[in-house]
Amino acid sequence: MVEELPMWTAVSAAALLLVTAAPAPKKTERKLEPPTVKFLRASSEMGHGWVTFEATNPNPSPLPFFGCSVKPKGKSEGTRYIAHYEVTALRAGKWEPFTPKRCKIRVDPVTIPARGKVTFDVSVPAGTWDEIKVGLPWFPSADREAPMTAWSAKVTRRELTPSKQ
Repeated sequence: MVEELPMWTAVSAAALLLVTAAPAPKKTERKLEPPTVKFLRASSEMGHGWVTFEATNPNPSPLPFFGCSVKPKGKSEGTRYIAHYEVTALRAGKWEPFTPKRCKIRVDPVTIPARGKVTFDVSVPAGTWDEIKVGLPWFPSADREAPMTAWSAKVTRRELTPSKQ
């Protein structure tokens, strides 16, 4: 003899089955805010121009970016960062990408410390140009996927020329 269950028992059993069979919600990772990239100084070394930029992380957790780190041998100084930066130059009123010559540099899982800063050097574009902007490829989450680029403000050629006083 088959006994019929009351309707509320059947509904409760179905709901319990749904609750126990439902996958656990994925932990949503907080998306990071972009770093700020700003011009610090210009220098010349062996006849070539370099520009130093600073990237600041506004987040309470480390911010991954595209580059590598180098610890100076025998020095107690901090780590030096080499960013795989992007440059665009204003030439004759048109913004054009500038592809710097790069040696083969490895890519490490480097980060800007939480609410911290890193500096990196940029090769000055050759030829005639009026302004440049520098971009730092960064990742909006720790999985290091879907990179974005944080751009500096425009820097004029005049700002890169040391004043002679």
